[in-house]
Amino acid sequence: MSKKKRLKQHPPAPSFGRPASSAPQKPAAAPQENPDSPPHAADLSLPDVNLQSLESQSFDVYQRFSAFCRIIAALGLGKGAAVLDIGGYPGTLTDTLTAIFPDIKCTTLDVTPCERPGYVVGSATALPFEEKSFDAVISSETLEHLHRDVRTPAIHEMMRVSRRWVIIGAPFRSPSVEFAEERVNALHQRCFMKPYGWLEEHILNVLPEIEAVRGALEENGASVVIFPNGAVLSWFIMETVQILLETFPMLFPVKASLSLRFSRLWAADDDREPAYRHILVADMTGVAPPIAPPVLPPTDEEAVVKKLRALDELSHEIAGQILRLLSDSSQTSPIITTRYIRQIEEIIAYQEREQKRLQETVKRQDSYLKQLRSSFLFRLLHKLKIL
Repeated sequence: MSKKKRLKQHPPAPSFGRPASSAPQKPAAAPQENPDSPPHAADLSLPDVNLQSLESQSFDVYQRFSAFCRIIAALGLGKGAAVLDIGGYPGTLTDTLTAIFPDIKCTTLDVTPCERPGYVVGSATALPFEEKSFDAVISSETLEHLHRDVRTPAIHEMMRVSRRWVIIGAPFRSPSVEFAEERVNALHQRCFMKPYGWLEEHILNVLPEIEAVRGALEENGASVVIFPNGAVLSWFIMETVQILLETFPMLFPVKASLSLRFSRLWAADDDREPAYRHILVADMTGVAPPIAPPVLPPTDEEAVVKKLRALDELSHEIAGQILRLLSDSSQTSPIITTRYIRQIEEIIAYQEREQKRLQETVKRQDSYLKQLRSSFLFRLLHKLKIL
């Protein structure tokens, strides 16, 4: 793709030092005040962004969506900006952004058809939009699902249709991330006799290289800041525990509770190296983006891989015990029977509540009809045979 004409340069915005990313950053420009620049933040802990609506999502969705929301707020894009979400089927990120930023104008694009307002069916490598159609283009967990040969063209397309910002989040290649994904996929295969769908696709496509993505952004004059998002050790533990919970049907309801507690108590301090994913924020004007990741001490990746191996062995040992237990009907039948009885009791109680509610609704409607029939207007219209 030929180098695009760069947008008019803005005066440099305040910078807050070198981000805590494993990848080196471009040196920051000297600070200058500029009323036209978006608001800056020393980190992404923005108390004015209410993320409570995200707590019903899984821990993984909460981590990445909350990071995108904080970035959107820090860049001032929540106030009426036009944003394109690439690969966003069925529109969950769009729904999140519009719930938190009511003035934002979101368009979702994916190859999968979906009947909803602002949804466009199309390819990331041939976006059906004019140049500079959006204030920002977002790609969340999409790049790793594209074939290696089309990733760079897709990035060039994001830059073509963006007026200023391109924000890309994905898991990138590293020893710890590749090991974690391969072993979680293997555990899923063992417990459910099938691969973990989207992880299998990551492995087949091979995860993108973070330096290649940054290079594709910088070759057209963009400046880039990289944010770690979610420690890989935390991601591995959560994914492993969730698979084990799903293996034992009686424990499945605990999965949502686990995610909720992680999001409330753990996620805020979890954006550190080695990270499971990274988010690249690119400014097409070439000015250093006025935000920086929180500076958290990184953990030695070799030590993390050792912990991952130990946890992987433990998770497979637990999985083996659960599978043996599930294969012994004499042990599981009483537990499953008790669970089903409780579920039936809950269904009956719900139906009784609904029946009572419907009966009360019918009574209110009968009372209203009696009042209507006794009114002067009703009797007059009835006498005139209009009713």
